[in-house]
Amino acid sequence: MGLNGADEIKKHPFFKGIDWNNLEKTRAPFIPDVSSNWDTKYFDNFSEVEPFIPDKSTKKGRKV
Repeated sequence: MGLNGADEIKKHPFFKGIDWNNLEKTRAPFIPDVSSNWDTKYFDNFSEVEPFIPDKSTKKGRKV
């Protein structure tokens, strides 16, 4: 999808009803209320199972 240009994506049913010509003027459906540039209250917390340390001997960073 999109191989034939942006119009191919814009015509997808998911984007039905989007006014592409006035997108910049459209109010976002959700505007987060942040207290600073560093406010992360809208991010999920995930606990690490193991620390990720890239291994230089593999392309993806982990040994197989």
